[in-house]
Amino acid sequence: MAQVYNLTINDQQVKAEEGTTILDAARSIGIDIPTLCSHPLLKPLGACRLCIVEIKDGNRSLVGTSCTFLVAEGLEVKTDTPEIHEARKVLIELLLARAPKAKIIQRLAKEYGVENTRLKTEDTGELCILCGLCARICDEVVGASAINFINRGVNREIAFNPEVSSESCVGCGVCTTICPTQCLEIEKPYGVISAIEMGRKAAISIDSYLGGNGIIDEELAELKKPEPFIGKVPDFSNRLRTIESCSLDAATKENALFEAKRCMQCDLRLQISCIKSPPEHYLEFNAENVGKVPEISGVFQLLDNDKKVTMIKGAMNIKEALDEAIEGNNDAAWFEWEADEMFTKRESELIQQYMQKYGEMPGGGMDELDDLF
Repeated sequence: MAQVYNLTINDQQVKAEEGTTILDAARSIGIDIPTLCSHPLLKPLGACRLCIVEIKDGNRSLVGTSCTFLVAEGLEVKTDTPEIHEARKVLIELLLARAPKAKIIQRLAKEYGVENTRLKTEDTGELCILCGLCARICDEVVGASAINFINRGVNREIAFNPEVSSESCVGCGVCTTICPTQCLEIEKPYGVISAIEMGRKAAISIDSYLGGNGIIDEELAELKKPEPFIGKVPDFSNRLRTIESCSLDAATKENALFEAKRCMQCDLRLQISCIKSPPEHYLEFNAENVGKVPEISGVFQLLDNDKKVTMIKGAMNIKEALDEAIEGNNDAAWFEWEADEMFTKRESELIQQYMQKYGEMPGGGMDELDDLF
């Protein structure tokens, strides 16, 4: 059983269990302490500093953030002394300079008598106060870590992690709900299927956070395995569909289920393997592959690591010519060959095709140009 401590807050006797913060102990007896960065689901951070209080612990007196300071036996806490009130006014001025249009900051300013800020306002439209609630709940509760602090000092800001957010963000919208200044917005789900998907992802994350196994196994609709080929459907492009069922405002249970069952057949693409790319005719330029080339007349091409042609050559015996090339050419990585009794003519054709395409001889040389004509 947790130990219970006795303390006073604003001269009121309070009993609180070990591990309780002063902020929670004060709230338990109806004492309000302003805060913008605290949430019961999250670890204490003390970012906004608005919850500062005076604390007397024996002979020691200090000012600390009530959301991070744990209760102890005999603590004496004052939450709104003249000194604390003035300190909060300064903090509100700082917040007002950063986010002048944030309604909650405006309300606090009015409550504490702050008419304007003496500090320079960099962005009059800024709403973010760097409380970190969105990043913390995305990491600690949802488990996606799609939002985080970036940069340091005066350049510090909240941003979506470009490396992971596109894949890890579950679209649950919790970050928009927890934001005290409403600076985050999420687009309204574009349809029933999107809403179902977002809700399922959020449910899995929350279930895991609460100690579950993260397995949400209920089926929304009975699915049949789609046919890989369903055949041609006459006049399919002109067929009407229940557009209104994809609107969350207009959806009814019947047409939403109808649309869901139909849309879920889109997993047909998961049943079909990807198309195969055309096979490459290039072979690695090594003795083993050259040894498989027959001793016939024809033309071969040598290519570098980027598969750019460096040589086009015809020969009476292309195997012998390739053997010579493999000994004296260290730049070639790939090759291809074709049989052709008229190898001189074929060589000229391939070189001219290359020149028309790239404007230069294979390998970049122009010395052999005159020999072609």
